[in-house]
Amino acid sequence: MNGFHLIVILTVSLMVGSTLAAEDVRPELPAVPQGTLDLALERAQEHVFYYTHDRSAHTTGAHSGGKMFVLALAAWQGQEQADRLLMRQFRRVLEGDRSLVAAGGYGSQHERLFTGSAVLIRDTPRLWSQLSEEDRHRVDMLMRAAMIASAYTTSDAGNASAQNSDLMGGQNLARGWNPNFREGMIGMMIVGTIWLEGDENAYAFLNDYDHDAFTQQLRDAGLDNTARTFAYAAENPDSDAPTGEQIERAVRDYTIHGTRLDELMRIYHQLTTHTYGGTVFAGLNDGQGRDGAGRIASGADELPNVGRRGMLHEFDAVDGSGPRSSITYAYTGFRPNLINHIVMIVGGAWEEGAMADECLALLRVGAADLFYKLDHGYISYANGRARGETDINHEGWDFRLTRALWEEVVEPWHAAP
Repeated sequence: MNGFHLIVILTVSLMVGSTLAAEDVRPELPAVPQGTLDLALERAQEHVFYYTHDRSAHTTGAHSGGKMFVLALAAWQGQEQADRLLMRQFRRVLEGDRSLVAAGGYGSQHERLFTGSAVLIRDTPRLWSQLSEEDRHRVDMLMRAAMIASAYTTSDAGNASAQNSDLMGGQNLARGWNPNFREGMIGMMIVGTIWLEGDENAYAFLNDYDHDAFTQQLRDAGLDNTARTFAYAAENPDSDAPTGEQIERAVRDYTIHGTRLDELMRIYHQLTTHTYGGTVFAGLNDGQGRDGAGRIASGADELPNVGRRGMLHEFDAVDGSGPRSSITYAYTGFRPNLINHIVMIVGGAWEEGAMADECLALLRVGAADLFYKLDHGYISYANGRARGETDINHEGWDFRLTRALWEEVVEPWHAAP
C-alpha cells in the first residue's frame, strides 16, 4: 500500500467536512513567511473573478491571482489571520456570475489558483466548516466541472484522431502545447483525483458521467457561469463545441499517453520534465538576444547553472511567429506546477523515488534561474517582437508571493532530513 492509498483510507465524507490527511500524518511544511503573508493580505483587497467567457484566460486576475493560494496555504498551516480575506475571496467564486468558466484549455492554469485552494480549504476543518452545505456542494461541483473539462481536452480517447477543442469549441489549445496549457489542463487531473480522494472515485465519476444531468446540477446549484459553458453546444448548435455524448466518450477510462490516474507521480513527472526541460542560458543567440530581446538585462556573466538542464521551457521555446524567450510565459509554467506540487504533498500523492529526485533536481535549477533573471530583469521576446523588460517588482504580477512558496516552504521541506 503506497502513501496515497493510506491517506485515502483515512478520509471521511466530503459533505461533513472531510480532510485529505489525518492530523497526525499531515506534512509539516515550513510556514509561509510573515512578510509574504502580509503582502498577500494587502493585495487580497482586490478580488479575482472567473466570469469572462470572451477572454482566453477566463479571469480578471491572470497575473495577480496567486495571493489566494498563498493565503490558502498559510491558513492550512494554522495562520488564522489569513482566514477572513481568503474565505471572502473564495466565496466570491461560488457566486453564479463569477464562478469558473471551466472550459478546459488555456484558462485552466489560472483556475488552478481556485482549485488548488479548494483542496487546502477542505483539509482545514475550521475553514471548511464556515461554508454552508450549499456552498460546499458548489465547491464540489466546480471541482468536478474543471476536471471534466480537462479530462475532455487531454484524454487519449478524446485526442486519438485529431486535436481536441475546449468545451465551447475553441481550437486554440492542445495537450502537447507549451506548459501554460499542459500544467493547467493535465495538472487538473492530478488535483481532481486528489479532490475525489483517489483514482477509484475519480474513475467512478468519469465513467458514469452524464453530461445533461451534470449541466442541470450546475444550474440547480446557481453556478450560472459554469453552466453556460457546459450548455454551450446545446445552446449554440452551429458552434464547434462538443456534444454531451462526445464529452462522455472522451472522459471514460481516462488515460493520458497511456498513464492512468493511479499514477499521479508519473503524470507530475511528465509535466515537470517538460516544463523544466530547457538548458540554462542567458538568452537567445548566445545571450545576445533577438532584436535586443529574449535575454537577461544584466548579470549574464554571473548567471548560475549555465549549461545545466532545468531551465523553464519558455525561455527557449517557439510560438506561431518563431523563437520565443519569455519570462512571463516561463512563470506561467512555474506557478501552476508549484501549486500542483503542493497539492500533491498535502494530498499524500507525492512519492519519493527516482521520479521525485529528477523533478527536484530540475526544480532547484529552474526556480533559481527564474528568480535570478527576475532579480536582474529579463527582456522577453514573443510573438515575433520584443515584449519589454520584466523584473521581480513588475506591476500587477505576483512574483514575490509565489517565490516564497518554493524558496521558503516547499524546497526546505524536501531538503529536511
